[in-house]
Amino acid sequence: MTKHSFPVVLLCLTLVLALLVTGLGTPGFLVPLLSGKQTNTTETLEFDPMAEGHSKPFRIEPVPGVTISAEENALDKDRTFTMEPLSTEKFESYQDTLDEIDPLTFVHDAWHLDAGLSDEDLLPGTFQMQFDLDALGVSPENYENYVVYRVDDSGLWYEYASGLDGSVLTIDSNQNCDIVGCLIAFAILFPIGVDIALKNRANGYFKWNTRTVDVKVDDKVRYKLELDYDMVLKMLGMADEGVAKDLAVRARTWYNNEIRRRYGKSSINELTDKQKREINGLYQELRKELEDKDPTYQRIQREMQQNTQAIERHFIDNLQPIEKMCELLQLVYPFLKDELMVRVPTYVVRIELTSPKEQGAEGITISPTFGHPYVVIPIYKLGSAEDNDHMLLILTHELFHVSQRVYVFKTRANDKFDEMVAQSVEFDAFKYYDRKGVLNTTEEDHFLSARDVNDYALELNAYKTKYPEGTYKPESSTHCCYPFGYFIHYLMEEKSVSYSTLLTRYKSLFGHREVTTIVKYVFSVDDEQLTTLYQDFALKYQAQLLDKISKADSEQFAPYSPKNILSPERVLVREYKHDYTIRIRRLSVCPRSGNDKKYAIVLVKDDGFDDVCGDIAFTPLDMKEFDDYKLLDSGTIRGLFITEHEMKNAGKVGTIEGLKPDVYLMEADGGSSGNGWFSSSQSGFSLYALYAPEEPEWEIEGTELKVDLSKLDRYGDKVRMGVVDSYVITLRIGETQVFREQIRFADIEKDPKEPWKLDISTLKLNGQKLTDEQREALVMDVQECVTDTYQNDPCLGPCEPIPLSGSYDIFGKWDVTFTMNSLDHNYLEGIISAMPPGMREAYEEALQAGSGQTTKAVMTVTKLADESIEAVIDYEDSEAPDAYYAVAFDPKAKLMTLTPKQQTLTDPMELHISGTGSDLTFTCKMKYQSSIVDYDADMAGTKIKEEVKPTE
Repeated sequence: MTKHSFPVVLLCLTLVLALLVTGLGTPGFLVPLLSGKQTNTTETLEFDPMAEGHSKPFRIEPVPGVTISAEENALDKDRTFTMEPLSTEKFESYQDTLDEIDPLTFVHDAWHLDAGLSDEDLLPGTFQMQFDLDALGVSPENYENYVVYRVDDSGLWYEYASGLDGSVLTIDSNQNCDIVGCLIAFAILFPIGVDIALKNRANGYFKWNTRTVDVKVDDKVRYKLELDYDMVLKMLGMADEGVAKDLAVRARTWYNNEIRRRYGKSSINELTDKQKREINGLYQELRKELEDKDPTYQRIQREMQQNTQAIERHFIDNLQPIEKMCELLQLVYPFLKDELMVRVPTYVVRIELTSPKEQGAEGITISPTFGHPYVVIPIYKLGSAEDNDHMLLILTHELFHVSQRVYVFKTRANDKFDEMVAQSVEFDAFKYYDRKGVLNTTEEDHFLSARDVNDYALELNAYKTKYPEGTYKPESSTHCCYPFGYFIHYLMEEKSVSYSTLLTRYKSLFGHREVTTIVKYVFSVDDEQLTTLYQDFALKYQAQLLDKISKADSEQFAPYSPKNILSPERVLVREYKHDYTIRIRRLSVCPRSGNDKKYAIVLVKDDGFDDVCGDIAFTPLDMKEFDDYKLLDSGTIRGLFITEHEMKNAGKVGTIEGLKPDVYLMEADGGSSGNGWFSSSQSGFSLYALYAPEEPEWEIEGTELKVDLSKLDRYGDKVRMGVVDSYVITLRIGETQVFREQIRFADIEKDPKEPWKLDISTLKLNGQKLTDEQREALVMDVQECVTDTYQNDPCLGPCEPIPLSGSYDIFGKWDVTFTMNSLDHNYLEGIISAMPPGMREAYEEALQAGSGQTTKAVMTVTKLADESIEAVIDYEDSEAPDAYYAVAFDPKAKLMTLTPKQQTLTDPMELHISGTGSDLTFTCKMKYQSSIVDYDADMAGTKIKEEVKPTE
């Protein structure tokens, strides 16, 4: 039987007897040894990294049947390799160990390999070892059952990843160790049963003596899937632990007695190569002994033969998810080795498959202080296409952790950094597998924990962080690391660092280091550079931050996203220096009255803020610098100014409950200044809301405009703290500024009875004095001005436009919408039939649409030569003729009345104006009743803004 046909396409009886002989206790062969549970030592091993690329190629044969070789520059330097057989005492101690775990596995060969290293040293590269099994006295039928282990100084066993070509078995290694070759004889002892018709598409081979599946990649066993007790019971439907123990003891006793009887030796270590080759024949004799004389063996064989088909079906059904796991591992290995070009272990990686009773965890890599890491995966996660894709990413994540341990051992590793990098690997893995066409899901179906941006409130070096609003501590110390995978991915792209380079640099750091130390070292940056990169990352990632944080608006004071309510009073905010954190502060502006519809905000840093928290960058999310906000980094006020915006909470006067955030203010804290939580590391800033001032008393006498600013509020916190120091008066026509002047509060106080004055007859637009029509369209804005900003780039608060002389710029074009609410056309059909064709079709179309019909039009208002005003309504999408109206405008009543100039089925229409200047809208209710038609409609319009042209 060849190795490719044997264990995966397994004999049913073989499985059962393997379980019986091995025992049904702890899942997995050599688990007590591999897991480190048998040792009580507390020694911590430190593996010293070595220089790479300084050795010549070599090939030697230190003992007959074993060759050692390495390519050029594979090692740190040229080394001398020696290999000596172990003493009989040590040989027998290893056999005693195996007797306790698996009585029918025995030590065939054992040597000590010495490359001039101590046990804690790890070569930077690998050397290859080849075992000629024929020369070592292993018969051909047992080649496939020869396994090589490394045994370290603490007594832990690790199976090497091995490949078999003919009689030559090949492994890779990089350490001093005892090399133990074991022969597993179950396949010869129990070769009876019926083959299960399972197509092996995944290079997985069931090892029935160990209850494991060996997974081969590149013709070497790379992974060992260990099935737990419940899973195997479910696959086979039967087990008898008592029978297993009894059969195991009798078989092992018989085997030892035969060695003593035939050769007079106490163990196989004392036999010659020829005698070792002969001893393999004992398995056939033992099997014949069991078949002829053992009733238990005979009973099980008989029952299995009677129930072959049922067990076959049951086994196949339960092996399918295991086969899927093998298929996924065929994808993971080349991704790690060839795509990422990181080191993969030379030993066989254990993957424990848990049963459904352990639902909850998605996967975990366990790295014992003594021993190599192994992976625990819940098998129930396999099934649907989405589950399989998710499992592929889980395996990639966990097996990358295993590769991390090849570079940096657990005692020196930083768990948070490891999780951050492994999550970054998942992002790249998804793209790689997607290109390969093996995925059936989208990126949105994965990485949910990584998108939990609240965790950016944690310092890079911490799992919980204190803030004035409270302590932020996520429930999972693992999941909170995943969002930082995006930061690692960003750094790798920005600094052009590969995963191989990252891990190699990580390896060269001695001792356990903090995340920030590791990050700065592997990306070759200092504190200031990392601060800049972190803040740039926050800017690039702000859309994702905003999307997540906006869903937490109901929370009042979440530590990761505090909420501040702004009112006319100053809001004082305390800040503590934290290294590399991102928080989103939610600012809600509370209106003073029902008239407040706009706001501006000033953030003023405390004196000394930059000394303590100078690396905090403030950025209003979803806003553009210069258009929506400005940084104040010179002059008296240092901080941030958010320009005039519409209030989201307009009308919610006298309450702070349920206020929507007007601004999401990102605070990205770097690591280049300040330290810790202590009082010397705290500062703060103040927040001020700017509202539109009340309309001042004003009048125009002749051509002189007088404005009384003395009665406006100039005594609040923003004035007392020197945040605003003046008013700015702007005169404009539409959006075109005609005049602007600053009036300081101090000047008003000098003579409060004296109004501000301006001769509007002197105003010019594009070098020309204003026409009467232009003067009629003048609008005045009165705004507060942030201290010391007027001369360069004025930071002005909101305002309510004030039309001068009660004027409204009604002239020009208006977008108009007609909505028919109800229509009863009575005898109108007869009249329409007599109309000209174009008009008739338009009216017929309107009648057919009936109630709910909406019509668009453009209304143009002009002043005629006789000073009368005319409005023309053009129904753009209809062939109906233009409608002409005489216009009467009452600015005090804000009423524009349109009277039809020709006979129509309408009464005069009253348009109620809102707004000022050219920022105008109107509404109109239209009702008409007659014997011909009866209708009810709404009319609404918005003034189309146009730049004012210079007078010719």
